Amino acid sequence: MPTESKLYLILGCWGRVDGDFTTCGSVANPILKIDESLEGCVELTKYLQGLGLFEQKITNYNAVRNILFGLKNRFPQGYYNLWNDKKFRLIENFTITHKFCGLYLDLDFVDDEFFKKYTEDRFVVIETTKK
Repeated sequence: MPTESKLYLILGCWGRVDGDFTTCGSVANPILKIDESLEGCVELTKYLQGLGLFEQKITNYNAVRNILFGLKNRFPQGYYNLWNDKKFRLIENFTITHKFCGLYLDLDFVDDEFFKKYTEDRFVVIETTKK
């Protein structure tokens, strides 16, 4: 049964190969679902449109980082940030770690199968406990 695709802001990198050593095989992370459940969805959509994201990817490293910080600070969700602190720290660390892969921001449609594939096939979940 086909699933409905939803519009997401994607943070990704192109990957990096140095000679015969692959540092990163390329990654695409859907980091924000763009839908009516977001407070200020219309303003957010206009902001993304003004950036040109509906026409092309943004590939300038500094622009990507500035946009991410701008989104976090400009579009609060009530008393909360657009992303919780842990998620934003992961996003920020991704931009630092993958700087030399070449970062991009994009808008794309993603279906539920994408998330199912990643959680079932690609990752080993490691649970940690504090002692």
